[in-house]
Amino acid sequence: MRHKVSILNEFMNAPSVIKECKLRWGYFISGIIGAILFITFYFLSNKIGERLFIEIKEYLSLDNSFNMFRYIFIFFTRIFLFAIYYFLFRTILLILLSPFFSYFSEKVERQLEGREYSFSIKENINSIKRGVIITLKNFFKEIFFTFCILILGLIPLLSIFVPFFIFLIQSYFIGYSFVDYTLERKGFNQKDSILFMKKNFFSICFGGVIFTFLYFIPLIGIFIAPIITIVSFTTLTLKLLKNN
Repeated sequence: MRHKVSILNEFMNAPSVIKECKLRWGYFISGIIGAILFITFYFLSNKIGERLFIEIKEYLSLDNSFNMFRYIFIFFTRIFLFAIYYFLFRTILLILLSPFFSYFSEKVERQLEGREYSFSIKENINSIKRGVIITLKNFFKEIFFTFCILILGLIPLLSIFVPFFIFLIQSYFIGYSFVDYTLERKGFNQKDSILFMKKNFFSICFGGVIFTFLYFIPLIGIFIAPIITIVSFTTLTLKLLKNN
């Protein structure tokens, strides 16, 4: 419970930290990129659904009377593709926002602890590169563990817990991606970073859960969730490092 309260407090305090650090423009960066992704998937799902319907219609030699099912077919195709989007959007979003996350995290640490980091193009590129690599690794790990959980779900008594465990795994890897920006600046290699994540598993998972709920708030979620989460995890990680 202590871990949950701690990360929850960081999320509640994040807006004021964002204001102090003069990072409110970050809301718009997150929102614009998130909106572009959403619109892209929307139109792709529509085009793919239309194309699939035409192919099936021609293959089965259906007459025009079946056009009444066109919109229904496209609708369910869109739902399916948006389910894929739900699984992929975090990876794409985190990759596109990685340069900004690195800057936001550093700016928050500078504001809270007064620590200055010398600017270096090479170091910034390496930081972004590490963020992208870790995000991609976590994506494939998430797919692997999700697949394993789905297999366990074939056992009748375990099947009811499958959605919970999948959501837990997703939340952990979401949190992992946000926390590593701070650990990278502190000189943690990837092995040390993994050990830190395991030690603070519940805080990271719970933070990932909060991010997911924030992101799916209609209209404003794509604007507030990314920057609030990176700020929250930065402040939390700094406190955890001090305590340890």
